[in-house]
Amino acid sequence: MREITDERINQLRSSIYNLRIFLNYSNAMMKKKIDNTNSTDQKNKEFNKDKIAKIQSIESRMLKVKSKTIRSDSNENKIIGEPKMKLNKVNDKITVLPGECIVEQGEQGSSAFLIISGSFNVEINKKVVGSMSSGEIFGELSLILGEQRKATVRAITGSELVEINPSFLNDYLLSSKTSTGTTTKSKLETQKIIKELSVELGKKSDHKSPISIEELLKIIDGESNIIKSLSIQLYKRLSKMISDNEKIKKIKSL
Repeated sequence: MREITDERINQLRSSIYNLRIFLNYSNAMMKKKIDNTNSTDQKNKEFNKDKIAKIQSIESRMLKVKSKTIRSDSNENKIIGEPKMKLNKVNDKITVLPGECIVEQGEQGSSAFLIISGSFNVEINKKVVGSMSSGEIFGELSLILGEQRKATVRAITGSELVEINPSFLNDYLLSSKTSTGTTTKSKLETQKIIKELSVELGKKSDHKSPISIEELLKIIDGESNIIKSLSIQLYKRLSKMISDNEKIKKIKSL
């Protein structure tokens, strides 16, 4: 048996000290590794949480867009993607992007459109023949007579329209018979004038204006902008027909 000397005790102490240092270092490294792992896991959890939140946000927005699209198809605000549109309420605004067609020449139509804002080109045989802006109405012959579109109407700028369909016009013209309240005299006169203008526009010849523009403006003074614009447009259309017929008669008489 080796003799226990001071030198041997010092060697043992040194070995134990080194072993402690090694164990402390190992424990520190192990703890650091665990902390790093926990930190990475936490970051991954936060990343996944953020990712899930973003996905949920996107899904929420998609649902809102889908819901809005469904409501849009049910006669809310619309963005035109096709020239053919059907709305049931006159107060539905239609949003139009630049370059989009509202109606196309030759297609069957049954409604007119009031321009709320923006500007449009009128094209016949793919050539621009005129322009329109806010306050003007087009498509009135299709509304009144169900005629084919005489021209293509294309948006120049971002614009807003309101569709005037037969349902709205019929409701307005029949409101004096169906309303439980008292219909004003001016409204009755406006209804009568619109009917008379429509009848004259539907005639193939011998068109006559049932009223002067001054009288018309006085009668429709208290009406909505839609009825005012429609009445004036019908008057202008009839006046142009009368003027064109007179020119034809003069040419034939030469």
